[in-house]
Amino acid sequence: MTDHLFKRVAIGWMLVPSLILLSAGLLTIGENRQVVVPWLNVTLPETCTLYARFGIDCPGCGLTRSFIEIAHANPIAAFRLHPLSWILFAYVAAQIPLALYHARGVDSERLGRLTRLNEWGLVSLAIALLVVWLGKLFVLYFF
Repeated sequence: MTDHLFKRVAIGWMLVPSLILLSAGLLTIGENRQVVVPWLNVTLPETCTLYARFGIDCPGCGLTRSFIEIAHANPIAAFRLHPLSWILFAYVAAQIPLALYHARGVDSERLGRLTRLNEWGLVSLAIALLVVWLGKLFVLYFF
């Protein structure tokens, strides 16, 4: 990959987490799990197919609302919505300086180590999401 293209990819990689965090700060939570665009007074549709069809939360259910709560400085509400929200919020936020680091064009060995570490972090978070979800289902259906 050429250096110019590599920098463009890194900047694009930085935009996604930036938009996620900006959206969390701009959106609000309405009644009954609804996410609202306040200045337009528009309620966004339910995005979880598992919940919409079967009434069962998926492993990521509550993350959008918990990110909104974190951005609005409501840490306890965020934790209640999803116990891993703070870790995932920090992971998303960490992607911004990591992308800037990539855009700087550091040496390939260091970049490779950072990329592998980031990938392992993502895999670990995915496993943690599944474990928390299975724990919630176990408690919900057996207690």
